[in-house]
Amino acid sequence: MIDEAQPEVGRTPVAVRVNYALFGLLAGLSLLNVFAAAAIPKFRAIFMDMLGGQPLPFLTRFVIGNSAVLLATSIFFPLSAAAALFLSRARTSAVIMSALNLVIVLQLVATVVALFIPLTVIITAMQAP
Repeated sequence: MIDEAQPEVGRTPVAVRVNYALFGLLAGLSLLNVFAAAAIPKFRAIFMDMLGGQPLPFLTRFVIGNSAVLLATSIFFPLSAAAALFLSRARTSAVIMSALNLVIVLQLVATVVALFIPLTVIITAMQAP
């Protein structure tokens, strides 16, 4: 009789495979965040030049003011996920990496939205007669 508790030799448990997929997703999203955070100072210069003295929206000011923090978290999160991947149990690391993926997605969405709001104002002003 085959013992169901013992996995077959050469097969990895599903939780381990899911963890590697979550880590790959986190690494890819973090790379996008690094590129977005690195571009923030260039967008700041564009906004100051094109908008004149108009104030920027709150979210844009927040992202511009905290670009170093956004860059640091984009680098720290994959490192902490790698530590969770190798130092904790499979289910625990899956929960940790899922939470980190959620935070990274929210950070990326907030950064993109914050940088596009002033661009829409600039484009609208350019189309006005």
